Amino acid sequence: MKKILLFTILIIVSFSFSSITHEKNTNPTKKLKEATSVEYTDVFGEPDTMFVNFNNDKLLITPEGKIFKNNKLFIDLEMEDEYFEIESLYFIFEEDFIIAIYTETDMDYAGSVAKMVSLKDNKVKWTLYLGGFNMSIPLYDDNFIYVTTIGGINKIDYKKGKFDWKFDDLYDNGKYNSFDQPIFYNDTLIIFKSYSDTIIVDDKNKKIILKQ
Repeated sequence: MKKILLFTILIIVSFSFSSITHEKNTNPTKKLKEATSVEYTDVFGEPDTMFVNFNNDKLLITPEGKIFKNNKLFIDLEMEDEYFEIESLYFIFEEDFIIAIYTETDMDYAGSVAKMVSLKDNKVKWTLYLGGFNMSIPLYDDNFIYVTTIGGINKIDYKKGKFDWKFDDLYDNGKYNSFDQPIFYNDTLIIFKSYSDTIIVDDKNKKIILKQ
């Protein structure tokens, strides 16, 4: 019975896929937001500083992950190595905490990380390693973050500071090198497109049901 049900789902998705992929989010009940993107700004002749607005203040972020507010150190994201610098950076701002999701690199190695910082003491409370580079724009709701990297797709329960599910080692001879933003279908299936390749995840049961 389960095999018949799964086969039926795949048939439905296959026939619906061409129309589904034209919409960013096919389920209006799942309200997802994009994390705030932060980019380098040319200040002294080369792009070496980032700025973002937060609670009517302008935060300055250095390549080494140090965040300043009113010319004082506000938060230190604590890079994995002294030679690492931020390549791309996104923030999720909430009343009691900030989540930084970024790719760090030393030009030889690159990895992506998510960190939650409590605004009670401005300290990092949890860290999750997302895999390599080619990070997508993170999407989030009131409980979860969806983000992809090269060969990896992740769902983070950010209230608990752990993965709800995580699929890595998907990279296969050029396949699943990077992903478009996921498409949510009928509150159950999540479709991840990587160029002409597709992965479909059963979000509720936390498993991949199609990889092609």
